[in-house]
Amino acid sequence: MGHRQSRHTKSNVMGHQVRFHPDSKQVSKACRRRFLKGWSFPSAKHKKNFIDFKFYQFGCAAFPDSLSERFPLIVDFTTVMLLLNDIIDTMQGKDRVDYALRIISIFEGRVEPQTPVEQFSARVFAPIAEAGEWHVWDIIEGIRKFVDAAQVPTKDVTTLRHYIQVESNAGYPYYSALMRYSLALKYQPQQDLRIMGIDKVAACQALIFNDLVCFDHKCKLNEILFCAVKVMVEHEKRDIKTAKEIILLMAMEMYDVVVYGTELLANDTSISQDAKVYLLALPWFLSGHEHWIASIYK
Repeated sequence: MGHRQSRHTKSNVMGHQVRFHPDSKQVSKACRRRFLKGWSFPSAKHKKNFIDFKFYQFGCAAFPDSLSERFPLIVDFTTVMLLLNDIIDTMQGKDRVDYALRIISIFEGRVEPQTPVEQFSARVFAPIAEAGEWHVWDIIEGIRKFVDAAQVPTKDVTTLRHYIQVESNAGYPYYSALMRYSLALKYQPQQDLRIMGIDKVAACQALIFNDLVCFDHKCKLNEILFCAVKVMVEHEKRDIKTAKEIILLMAMEMYDVVVYGTELLANDTSISQDAKVYLLALPWFLSGHEHWIASIYK
């Protein structure tokens, strides 16, 4: 188990160090080829998004220390979830929720996959499920929390604080569970309130940084937006420039809080080794997420 030392590069946005898994190049290439050949893209636009946004490279930067034998699964499964999210984003109301719940049921083995997309998704998830580890249920629960967040009426969210409370569960718990699976950690953040606090800050940082960077791109496409910038502009009456400046400052401060907190707790003798490994992986996840988001929306 384990792998060679990761190579390093610099983020081009916030100056944070970014690490890539040493198997990134060959695994990304194989993933891209597999999806282009086997994924049933609903439109030419979705296929272009896959190529332009390099979904398959997200796992390479966000999970740089994944065990080598699990790394291809991580890249494939994160790619599946980003593609499913891309599809769900085009749906409206109850349809998008029903579709997401169906995918969860397929992963749980309660529903047989029917469409090519469902069958492909089930094949990718199968090696994770067959491993029989308790991480599987954490991963599924993370997906379920993403679906729950999608059901909150956007009109009810009128402050940035409320938006962050609602949306920080939209994706991050899934990635947190996948991080623990990738490292074979027998540990859950809920076991320590201090780590739960750091985890929550990490979730918020990933959310608002994503919103900040993709805002202009989505405006150009005239896409329906529900994001931190829009909430501040429409409900807190900030102009776009000011809203972005506030959110950037928040993202930088949150990143620093995560780094400081992880370094502090990692030296605490009362914390298990698995917990320390998880903590020290968090800043790498955030910097990898930053790098990927910034590279696709540049």
